[in-house]
Amino acid sequence: MTLADDAVEVAEVFGPVFPCGADKRPLTQHGFYDAQTDAEKIYCLFEQRPNASLIGVATGDIIVVDVDKKNGKNGFDWPVLSELPLTRVQRTPNNGEHRLYRLPAGREIGCPVPFSGVEIKGKGGYFATGPGYSWANDEDIATLTPEQCDRLAPPEKAKPFDRHGVSPDDIRSVGPGNWHNPVLRTVGMLVSKGMGDDLIHALTDGFTLPGYTVAQTRREVAEMIRGARQKGWTPDLTETRYSPFLSPLDVFMAAPPSWRVEGLLPERGVGVLVGGEGSGKTFVAVDLCMAIANGTAYANNFHTTQGRVLYAAAEDKLGVGSRFVAHHQSTGLSVDNITLWQGISLTDLSDIEYLEQSGERFQFVVIDTLSKATPRLDENDNSAMASAIGRAYQLSAIWNAFVLLVAHSGKEASKGIRGASSLTANVDTIFKVTRPGRGKQVGLSLVKQKAGPEGATLNFSLEPTEVRNTQTGELTSSLIVKPASRSAADLIRIVLQDGDMPLQEVVERVTRHSLDPSYSGVTREAIKQALHRMVKAGELTNNGGNYGFFAGGGDE
Repeated sequence: MTLADDAVEVAEVFGPVFPCGADKRPLTQHGFYDAQTDAEKIYCLFEQRPNASLIGVATGDIIVVDVDKKNGKNGFDWPVLSELPLTRVQRTPNNGEHRLYRLPAGREIGCPVPFSGVEIKGKGGYFATGPGYSWANDEDIATLTPEQCDRLAPPEKAKPFDRHGVSPDDIRSVGPGNWHNPVLRTVGMLVSKGMGDDLIHALTDGFTLPGYTVAQTRREVAEMIRGARQKGWTPDLTETRYSPFLSPLDVFMAAPPSWRVEGLLPERGVGVLVGGEGSGKTFVAVDLCMAIANGTAYANNFHTTQGRVLYAAAEDKLGVGSRFVAHHQSTGLSVDNITLWQGISLTDLSDIEYLEQSGERFQFVVIDTLSKATPRLDENDNSAMASAIGRAYQLSAIWNAFVLLVAHSGKEASKGIRGASSLTANVDTIFKVTRPGRGKQVGLSLVKQKAGPEGATLNFSLEPTEVRNTQTGELTSSLIVKPASRSAADLIRIVLQDGDMPLQEVVERVTRHSLDPSYSGVTREAIKQALHRMVKAGELTNNGGNYGFFAGGGDE
């Protein structure tokens, strides 16, 4: 039997399928959105992709609890697994498991990561099967109870409305045959109080009727919110200078932490990617965009939730475009989910208002660069720059997206973002890009993260590649970043970008816990030996036990 034959059989049992490569990446233009159940269409898909090695199965009606034990993560330690019923189980090539379940009527689960080493593949996800995978049993696929679904992905429960001034009679009247009007009145009242969309949805999720999903409720409520705002029910800015009074439960349930790139990039907020001239920060930004646009693991290690990407290139749109094409031609990843646009101005609301009215929607936005986005503003003026960052947050709120600002570091790269301190204080996330000696090695450090731990450092290699113009056949040179491991000396060069430091601090920074697995083999002895060699070679100085670069060394 061919892989296409197997795919047809898989589709009969598990649902829509599509071709994947050996690395589990979709080979179709739109990934799991191209999945099919019709045998003729499945054969057509696989004939068009003769290099397919695996079968992708779109999840949704059937969900998968993907359990892994690798890179220090052991998903089999998750206590919830013992509470789930016996079901069909697939063994993966890396000694993990895919546990398949059906959902009860009216229930929907996305793709959360509830435990280290455990991923839920639900709506918007897929799992792989085929050569290298095997079935551990032939059990029927078990159907979860609503309580078991809650253990996998706790829903956002509606909270009591009394503290928000909503009539108890309105709440009691919501039900089959009397849903729209009381919910509309409730939404209008919440909008008139200046309440944000997230909290309104968290409150009204509890209005979901039997036989309907929370997602369906949210779509209806979103229209109500939009209508109320268009009718001017939102209070004036003078009336909403202060947030509504909220309980800790309101805040926690209305904005649960969620990731676009697990542990690195939240789904919503504003961050900065900072680096010196020639540090490779645009190449890093392009690589991050490609991972998000394709829903592929970032740096081969970090789970990514797929989303549309808007790259606002003010400095060199043609150059940025060629870098995306270079990445596409080198890796095979699609650029279909990426849109280039003019630079977005953050000096006023004109561009943001245009984007809001455009009808487009993006989940990740890159503004390259911050200096071009803030013309005529004094970059050292805390008030002016805080207002600019505030407009970036408004753009984030429109699409429930993450906005990443590409920024230049100052003359001393170790001091971080050039300009006002409000830039550092007012954002959620800060990444720092370093490129010691302008060589091929590039480091990406997570130096600030409100939503999770900081300190992760990713290592990349800046590799040459060629871009082919498919119309003219002309070849031009470009670069792409690829994940790379680092020696002790490489890591020492990265940490000393922050200035001179004693041996103990060098050791601590190099060997500290990091999300990057390439740190794991660097020992204290290896660091000491590398320092000795680098001092002897004249690359570093040792002044009374403090190590640092000679004048002129480092990133700048």
